[in-house]
Amino acid sequence: MIDARRIARLLPLLACTQCVEPNPNLEMSTGSAEATESGPASGDESLSSAGSTTSPAPTTGADADTSGDTTGSPDESSTGAPAGCSSPARACVPVAPEGWSGPGAIAQGANTGEPPMCPASFDAVASLAYADLVAAPSQCDCACDPINPQCDGPVLAFDDAAACDSAQEQVLQEGGNCSGFFTAIDGYYAADPPAVVSGACGADPSSVTPPAEFSTRTTLCVATPIEIGDGCSTGEVCAAVPDAPFEAPACIWIAGDVPCPAGSAFEVRTLLHQEIADTRGCTACECGAIGGTCTATIEVYDEQLCGGVTLGQLETGAACEQIAGDGHSARVIGIQPEATCGVASGAQPAGAAVPDAPITVCCTAG
Repeated sequence: MIDARRIARLLPLLACTQCVEPNPNLEMSTGSAEATESGPASGDESLSSAGSTTSPAPTTGADADTSGDTTGSPDESSTGAPAGCSSPARACVPVAPEGWSGPGAIAQGANTGEPPMCPASFDAVASLAYADLVAAPSQCDCACDPINPQCDGPVLAFDDAAACDSAQEQVLQEGGNCSGFFTAIDGYYAADPPAVVSGACGADPSSVTPPAEFSTRTTLCVATPIEIGDGCSTGEVCAAVPDAPFEAPACIWIAGDVPCPAGSAFEVRTLLHQEIADTRGCTACECGAIGGTCTATIEVYDEQLCGGVTLGQLETGAACEQIAGDGHSARVIGIQPEATCGVASGAQPAGAAVPDAPITVCCTAG
């Protein structure tokens, strides 16, 4: 005989033969916690209209479990090649070899005004290097000035003939001492300009050296911070991509004139400099010997020892001229050198301005 109470207890179990117990270890997608307590969240298609359950789709966020998934790895493309940096603001660049600065970005332009500031994602302290040196030669000149010129004593010629062609001569002292002589009444006188016989020539050089300047300036900024790029090839890192005027962070640099690292992707070499060694100037200014003549004024007296009446004056270099009276002495009352110097020599441009403190910059070809 069938126990009715037992059958009543079994009926609920027979009516739920298609039910599936929920798996407490299954990771639910967003909204699954609400679905557990109050039914499926809006838009949640994990449950069918017939009431059957399906496994939730895998999440795509940072916490998604991708272990064992070799086809959808975020650091590889569909071909298996590295997928690059995760951020579009970064790029895969080779690591700088030991001793080199970088990788970094460079900005090259005219050497005027203030250099551009490094981008925020790069070192604030920039290195500056230069190219295209402009340095004109020095402009040189040399003048020579007579120093303390001394004149010889003028030679006075006196004659009783107008041409002074049979004149007697008397050397007068340059210092103004009186010299005596005898000449005919109303005689004729003349004196040639005396020569400069001593002194020196002093050099007076002058020069102008134009400024030496680089016309091109390069600003070098190290990319920092630099992160290891999970999607980059071996030997590469993810570095920030700068904005204009800076070019991509694919350059390295080092002090000195050296070749680019052997076997490195940094193969495009540029030699820049940070200083100027300037030896421009002029050769020594040298002067020739002192020379020239002097002008003098001579007075003639009617007595010896330059006493009595002054009969007249004559200038050196003038034509033979008559002075009335009976001349017996004369002296130099004024003398002025008109010295000259020999041709100056030297004062030629010399030396040169050359770039110094080299810095080698090597960039990738791309």
